[in-house]
Amino acid sequence: MKEAGQKVFLSGCFDRVQIQKNASGKPESAVIIDFKSNDISPEDVPETAKHYRMQMLSYRRALAQLLQLPLEKIDSVLLFTKIGVLHRISNED
Repeated sequence: MKEAGQKVFLSGCFDRVQIQKNASGKPESAVIIDFKSNDISPEDVPETAKHYRMQMLSYRRALAQLLQLPLEKIDSVLLFTKIGVLHRISNED
């Protein structure tokens, strides 16, 4: 268990990141796309996506730091490759 003030190091890899920049080339927002190869039906997507919420929040936090953007400027989606379905992860958490 993490005590207050302790740092936690996570290891991960972005599958794809799309960065929107302004005219001067400074990042304004971004979208993280994470590929999932789960063998599920389209009906199972919302429930399955719940299992990835913390992973995607960690990715959003890391990218926000890297790009020096507020967290709300980073969106995340899961691409379920076997069924061709995109699912947006809510940023409300």
